[in-house]
Amino acid sequence: MRSIFFVLILLFSVPCVAAPKVSFYGDSFVFRSGWDCAGLSLTPAQCNDLKIDSSFTSHVAFPYSYTPSAAFDVIGVNGIGGSTCIPRPAVGDPGILARLSNDGASLVGIMIGFNDVIGAGQSVSDTVACISAVWTKIADDYNATPVIIGYPSIDPLMTGAVAEARIKELNSALSTAVHAFNNSRSSGQKYAQFVNFQGHYNPAPAAGNTTDGFHPTPQGALTLARLFFWHFH
Repeated sequence: MRSIFFVLILLFSVPCVAAPKVSFYGDSFVFRSGWDCAGLSLTPAQCNDLKIDSSFTSHVAFPYSYTPSAAFDVIGVNGIGGSTCIPRPAVGDPGILARLSNDGASLVGIMIGFNDVIGAGQSVSDTVACISAVWTKIADDYNATPVIIGYPSIDPLMTGAVAEARIKELNSALSTAVHAFNNSRSSGQKYAQFVNFQGHYNPAPAAGNTTDGFHPTPQGALTLARLFFWHFH
């Protein structure tokens, strides 16, 4: 009886570790704002639910059905479809730096750049320079850890071989830039983390992870949330 009592004391004396606070910024891969519900016979509320469920950030807190407590405390999601890192005043896009907010997150995930190097015609090097400036602000001004997120693979049959090549080029350049960023840091400064989603699921619509060859479905979004989880666990 005494030993059982001792075990109970140990169980209830274990300190509760708070889930790290995380915010996400980026484009429609962060929040699937551009989902087209036409032809799906959904109400506006159901369409909004589908958008949320198709965003990997919606699953990050509880990426598995057996997760007993929140793995992350998601305190902010600022994903805007079509947004770029580099400001584009002509289309009303202020760029990612203008959207940042010091909300007390210890991890700040940045997933942006796809639209820069595809639709906006920015060079990969200019885009990565912009994103690197975002990391510096997060690390030095917010005292938070920048988490750089590389894009998942896209289906060249639907998006084109050029788009696929640019995604690979962007992810590779981001990886190189993260190493350079961390090598420039000194003891006591925040370092960046790189979570690369490329190559972790089949992007062909028939596989169920996308319907358009690049944006995740709920199934694909959950896969990405689990990849994010395992990077930190």
